[in-house]
Amino acid sequence: MNEQYFYCYSPRLKERLLAEGERYICVGINESTGKKFWLFPQTERLGEVLTEWKARRQVR
Repeated sequence: MNEQYFYCYSPRLKERLLAEGERYICVGINESTGKKFWLFPQTERLGEVLTEWKARRQVR
């Protein structure tokens, strides 16, 4: 797994990351699944937002 980048396949998570000030590098389509993804560079803040996102999902 590439630790420099985060592949985001969730439109809702992508919107959250953008709201938190993160910016994606590019948009692509996974050749195997045909699903759209957004590629974000790994940052400390991105890691914090993902940790919060995962914690909230576990509560539901």
